[in-house]
Amino acid sequence: MHDEFAKQGVAASASPLVLADGMLDYLDVFPHACAEQIVSKVFPQIGFLGTQDYEVDEAAVRDLFRSTISKLRSRQGPDGGFRFWATSSQPADFPSAYIVHFFSDAAELGLPVPRDMLDSGLSFMRQIAAEQVRSLPDARLRAYAVYILTRNGVVTTNYLTNLHEYLNREFDDAWRSDLAASYMAASYALMQQPQVADRLIDGYEFGRGDGVSSDFDTRLGRDAQHLYLLARHFPDRLDDVDSDEFQRLIDPVMKNQFNTLSSAYTILALGAYTRAVIQQADLQVGISQVTLNETSLIAEPGYFARANVTNDNRDVRINGAAGRDIYYVLSQTGFDAEVQQSALAEGLEIQRAYLNADGDAVTSATIGDELTVRLRIRSTGRPRSNVAVVDLLPGGFEVSADSVHRGQGGWTSDYTDVREDRVVVYGTFQDRVTEIRYRVKLTSAGSFAVPSAFASSMYDRSVQARSAPDRFEVLPVQ
Repeated sequence: MHDEFAKQGVAASASPLVLADGMLDYLDVFPHACAEQIVSKVFPQIGFLGTQDYEVDEAAVRDLFRSTISKLRSRQGPDGGFRFWATSSQPADFPSAYIVHFFSDAAELGLPVPRDMLDSGLSFMRQIAAEQVRSLPDARLRAYAVYILTRNGVVTTNYLTNLHEYLNREFDDAWRSDLAASYMAASYALMQQPQVADRLIDGYEFGRGDGVSSDFDTRLGRDAQHLYLLARHFPDRLDDVDSDEFQRLIDPVMKNQFNTLSSAYTILALGAYTRAVIQQADLQVGISQVTLNETSLIAEPGYFARANVTNDNRDVRINGAAGRDIYYVLSQTGFDAEVQQSALAEGLEIQRAYLNADGDAVTSATIGDELTVRLRIRSTGRPRSNVAVVDLLPGGFEVSADSVHRGQGGWTSDYTDVREDRVVVYGTFQDRVTEIRYRVKLTSAGSFAVPSAFASSMYDRSVQARSAPDRFEVLPVQ
């Protein structure tokens, strides 16, 4: 990577919570900001305030919490639901449940959650809990809403009974291995019905099922939520979660199969697990040192052994106490020294051209000219929702902001963000080509690198595309 803005760090521990190091770095630099992503930057950190479980900058976390509440207030509608984007016209059900869950945890920890926002959000949870269920993913969302209501002191017996009867009728016993059963079990436990709770919590298995029903549904996210519920409401069962099950839980992380939502849930789960079963004194003997380029940099044993890694380090060694499972992570943030020169199409395709007044594609023009940027994007398989299209501008180009529209030839974006050096468009793309156009003005003469245009799913990191980089000549006026 280039030394500028490069950041690398290594951490190791006998606690799997050390994985939070990499995931929090990922959340911190994630460049997009839908409602879920705004919350995911702070939700996993609030549980560490005032504890020794994991070191956070408490003042920074509290500031982030306050700014998050301010942003969410503008997105909450009169029905209590939250809009996914500032320009969305309708509330988003799952993100709304996730946000009210965040409010519930924060209020329990003594953070200043506005009572009107929480009460309004709980009203929306009642709507979700009372809606007709038509599928197992529907039931999972209803069970989540019921759990949140139960956490906030609402008597949810009727909601649970109706949901229980529907699942038994439509899915026999198959539903008992679904996350819906885990949320229902937690609700029954909160209502002091341990026999029903114990029967329901036993069915879930870690690492089972890679199928997804939406962008918000992943194997990692489901496993993390189940572990979170175990740690909070069934801590006596955590002894049965062995290292093999932890390996199945974190396997998607090792394979780069995580996103902002599943990362937040994973940190929440590992934090709850650590607080429930692992004592700090037990972990202090777990790590002896971290070695970089044959030189030991960490002398103090502690909860986490950490070291910064400079760009010239090529050898990192982790040494732990004999007979002890050690979890470790190396995280990297920065800009690649070698720019990818080829186009990429993995589930998406993107092409870009600069058009002159005659509609011809050009690679040179004169300072002061106005060009049309044409982006063509399509999915190469099933439709892809929550796709971010990032078009970086060459030096010497300036966006005509009034030319960037959400509606483009019958297609409408979810949200459009015009910045000084790029245009970012969010939306759903089908297997037919969607064309996005806007205008730029050439303000400086010179030969400029044209960065690749990018398209990527925000919730499936394997779905991405980029155009090949190029050059553009801006000629001086003769």
